[in-house]
Amino acid sequence: TALGHAAPTETVVDAKIGYSTRIYQRAADRPWKALYAMGRAPAQPRSGVIYPIEGGRWIVTLAGYGPENHPPTDDAGFTAFARALAQDTPLILLDEPTAFLDLPNRAAIVRMLRQVAHEEGKCVLFSTHDLQLAIDLSDRLLLISDGALWTGTHAEALNTGTLERTFAGSGIRFDSGGTHRFER
Repeated sequence: TALGHAAPTETVVDAKIGYSTRIYQRAADRPWKALYAMGRAPAQPRSGVIYPIEGGRWIVTLAGYGPENHPPTDDAGFTAFARALAQDTPLILLDEPTAFLDLPNRAAIVRMLRQVAHEEGKCVLFSTHDLQLAIDLSDRLLLISDGALWTGTHAEALNTGTLERTFAGSGIRFDSGGTHRFER
């Protein structure tokens, strides 16, 4: 090299991740400070992030895993890729959106989903293993037990004995308010 040393050994690791970034004028009607949309790999290996930068602008970065999921760099392709991430639909389906979060953030996510459902008139359906959070913060429950579906309010689930039957033999008991206790 120019400094008289041998060039270092190079190792290439292909992470198969591609990204594209653009800068836009910030819209005044957006109440959020940043936005992150992430699909669940491998079924949805695409994501995007938007956050503010100086001069009243947004920086928008889209990413994808695998060459077939790399975001395009042309205007139309970039916009189409972003729109596929953020669709305005009447139904929002989420698979364990609170998994791996601490308790305050789990509650914050469910409250935010409830707010979206109430203020925007959307149906939000999410799966969870956090039974207490679902009982405390959801409008309705959908329980699956022995191949059968049941839906109703948490009060109906308690008053009809549905929760007790659903969890029969599991060592879980429910008080009249819906709090569950574990048998020792």
